[in-house]
Amino acid sequence: MLHMPNSLLTTITRERAAINLQLVSDLCDLTVPTSAIGITNFDDGFVGLAGTVSSLIGVYSQWKKTA
Repeated sequence: MLHMPNSLLTTITRERAAINLQLVSDLCDLTVPTSAIGITNFDDGFVGLAGTVSSLIGVYSQWKKTA
């Protein structure tokens, strides 16, 4: 097994978490255009909830940069 220093593992873990959070945000953002052009048939409430989740993830990400 490959041994990595703890600092590298910590960095990789943080970057992976940030990437996963960005992926969730991007998937939430996709609900608006795909629903608008008819690719998916999402309810307006679901689209609104997805937009809210995406916005809250954006606020959280910016908050972490300043903290």
